[in-house]
Amino acid sequence: MKSLRYSVLLMVLVLAAVDLGLPASSDMVSHERGSPARELSPSGPIRIESDTDFNATAAAEGWPGNGSPDSPYIIENLDIDANGADNAVMISNTTYDFIIRNCIMRGAGSNGYRIGAGMGILIDNVLNGTIESNEFVDNLNGGIYLRNSRKMIVRNCTVSGDEGYIGLVGEALQEVRIEDCSFRLSHGNGIFVSSSSSIILKNNHIPRPLEYGMSIRSSSDMLIQENTIGSGDRFSLLLYMVVNSRMYSNRLLGTRLSVSIFPPFFGALEIPPNNTVDGAPIYFFKNGDFSGERVPLDAGQVIILNVTGLEVAGLRFHGSGNAVTISSSSGILLDSNIYEGIDSPVYSEAVIIAQTIDGLVIRNQSMTDIGIYGIDLIECNDVRIEECMFENVSTPIRASGGGNLSVWNNTMNGSDQGVRLERVEDVLLASNHVKGFSSAGMYANSCLKLNVTNNTLTGEDMLPDGSSGIRIVTSKDILLSENTVERAGRGIVISGDLFILSSGIRVFSN
Repeated sequence: MKSLRYSVLLMVLVLAAVDLGLPASSDMVSHERGSPARELSPSGPIRIESDTDFNATAAAEGWPGNGSPDSPYIIENLDIDANGADNAVMISNTTYDFIIRNCIMRGAGSNGYRIGAGMGILIDNVLNGTIESNEFVDNLNGGIYLRNSRKMIVRNCTVSGDEGYIGLVGEALQEVRIEDCSFRLSHGNGIFVSSSSSIILKNNHIPRPLEYGMSIRSSSDMLIQENTIGSGDRFSLLLYMVVNSRMYSNRLLGTRLSVSIFPPFFGALEIPPNNTVDGAPIYFFKNGDFSGERVPLDAGQVIILNVTGLEVAGLRFHGSGNAVTISSSSGILLDSNIYEGIDSPVYSEAVIIAQTIDGLVIRNQSMTDIGIYGIDLIECNDVRIEECMFENVSTPIRASGGGNLSVWNNTMNGSDQGVRLERVEDVLLASNHVKGFSSAGMYANSCLKLNVTNNTLTGEDMLPDGSSGIRIVTSKDILLSENTVERAGRGIVISGDLFILSSGIRVFSN
């Protein structure tokens, strides 16, 4: 009998638990986010365009609060389906405080072009709003769009989407926090912020972006801290024309930091080595004489600004993005570094990128399987590139502007173009071996005082007629001597255009 009583009691408790777990209404939607589970009420799209709208909608929907700082309007526990409207939630032109929490926002489409169309939520011209613990799924273009707003908080939200999707867009924002959010993008993009100030981006997770994890442009006073950002086809994190900003303890996975290298912006950044790429520190040297000093051997990325006399030697780099960035510096030495399997995700970038340098030696570099440019020089003077090996690098050396460039005794195998020069003055290309090129072994456009001597250039098999060993366009004061060209559609091509002809040409013993 005792065993039977225990069995009956157990059955009663189980049935009671099942009964208590049923939703109060068949219209409620179960939604579990952590513990305990909560029940969501279905809702159509919410559209508020003024303080008056907010008051009327809050009264009609029974939202608690009155919009004051002490009693914000609270929109919570809703499954909001836009049903193809531009947004699941759109709030604009209000000064009321509000909180949107514990909701799902889905089904945003696009009914013609409008800013923010197809995003789960659009916030425009708003002061003092909080968006927390929400999920954004199955929206056409993205999750969260914030613009022209101040003192916003976006916290603990999850955004999920497919290719072409963007997690969060922020434009013309001030005093905004975006923290503890997860962007499960499956080939979408992460966070885009532009023309904003006093923004905190903290502890966000962007594991697999398509093109970029975070793109920050034309903004100031940013704090970017403790974010985990995966590898995108373009970059993990871009800082373009960003000033007075700090990065701390961010983890970049697979693709390096990309920074604009214009000194007024570049110099106003604080990037300590607790920021890492695949666990290796990012070292940022700026504004000083580092003569006799070397970059530590554990570097995952090196950024140099307004520096004299630093040595980057004996390092090994892999992954995507530019490994070494140098701007407005002099007396820099790159010696005996190894670069393997690196794609340059942004077409205008390279594994080594240098701008406005006066005195740079690059020697004994080994680059293998590099997607775009190996070395990119922009308005640099007094540069020597010597005894480097490039294997399967799309374009090993590119230079534009500047002068006094020496490219000597380098080996390049399996490139599109071996050396590409534009508007460079006083150039020596000597004793280089370029093999397996598909377009041109050496290409120069609008150059002055060009000496091409004793180079060996061998194209890949079955090159088209348009390929050439050496191609020189609209350049002046040219010496070509003792070069050997094999297996190219054309050996040496010297040409001009309708307005400028190449001139001062001397050709000997090729």
